[in-house]
Parts: sequence; structure tokens; C-alpha cells
Amino acid sequence: MDMPTFVKLARTEHRLILPLLQHLFTLEGKTYALGDVKKILASDIADRRDIFALKEGSTVIGCVCLALRDDDAELSHFVVGQEHAGKGYGELLLQHVLDYCMKHHVTSLSCVIPRVYELLFAQNGFFMNRDKVFMELKRQPATQQASLKDTFQDLSAVEDIVGVTAQKLRRLKTR
Repeated sequence: MDMPTFVKLARTEHRLILPLLQHLFTLEGKTYALGDVKKILASDIADRRDIFALKEGSTVIGCVCLALRDDDAELSHFVVGQEHAGKGYGELLLQHVLDYCMKHHVTSLSCVIPRVYELLFAQNGFFMNRDKVFMELKRQPATQQASLKDTFQDLSAVEDIVGVTAQKLRRLKTR
């Protein structure tokens, strides 16, 4: 089995992610015909969003659209295929996005994601505003940033942070 790779899709490959986008919209409680999904994707491309995929060999596992503007970036359409859920691919896809953003000196990354991915993003430094969907990550430039492992040598400190984040998410959902 090949190791998953993070690649920018060429225009001729965009059709590969259409089933993933249909799955994403289902997660959001929406149902779109394939033609409508193509229109949404065309709109994202027109808005100068790059489309990236997490691929294992020729299989597309997940995808994300990313728009870079100066030192800000906006993420949309983050999704992992249903058959690949629960295998750590979401974490891997998000880590590739964060690495890509750091290489391009992005200091602020915002996104709108389905609720199913909220905990994953919260565990990776994002926070939610009042509508509980919009998330933003403020990071220092790559030259000043230390990795989470370097910052927290003691695993219990990381577990405490994740536990507090999970508790806050549960409280928000019960409101």
C-alpha cells in the first residue's frame, strides 16, 4: 500500500473529487445533483481557490480547497471519503494543509467546516466564533513557530489541553 500524498490537482483532475464533494454536502445536510456540485466547484476555481487532494496511489482519500491571499488563507470543502473515515486521514489532510500554509507564510487560516470535523480542528489550534462553524487559526510566521511537540514536552499537558477543548465543545453544543 502506498503512503498517502498531498497534491495540488490539475484542472483535468478536478472531476476526481466530485464524489467527495457530494459526500461533504450530505454531511452538511444538503443534497445536490452532480451537475450542481460541478457548478459549486467551478465557482471555487473562479474564486482562485486551489484544490488539493490526499491520494493513496490513484485513489483520492480526501480533498480541500484553499485560497491564499497575502498572509491569510481560507479553507473550504474539507472532506475525507466515507470509506476512509476513522482511519486518521482527516488529521493527515489537516496537517498537510497547515504545513502548506506555513511554507507560504500564512499567519491566519480561516474555514467553514461541517460539524463532524469540529473536534479535529479544535484539537489542532482552531477556535470557534459564536455560530460554532467558522474557525480561525492564528499562527506566528513559520520562522517563529515551534511545533506542538517542542512546546509541550510533557504529554499530560497536551492531554489536559485536549480535554479542556473537548469539554468546551460539549458545553457549546448543549447551549
